[in-house]
Amino acid sequence: MSDPLLIEVPGDLRHLLLEGNGSGRSLPSWALEAVVLEAYRRRRISRGKVGELLRLGFHECESFLAERGVPENYDESDLEEDSLTFDRLLAT
Repeated sequence: MSDPLLIEVPGDLRHLLLEGNGSGRSLPSWALEAVVLEAYRRRRISRGKVGELLRLGFHECESFLAERGVPENYDESDLEEDSLTFDRLLAT
């Protein structure tokens, strides 16, 4: 269940955010996308969680992130962890 969040948005900002977006998205959906993207960028949530929160399938989520120029949160430590997991799985 989600909790409502009330944010005051000045009229000129509201106009700029919605102007020419062409998708017919509402301000609440635009704001949710922005919050989810920032949470992902800060490594607070996974790519899977991005898709879940925005109700996107795997490929839709990948396209959504790519269209917005959001890099994948995967670094050397993630690779090392995956490598150890892979080795452990092969050993069993």
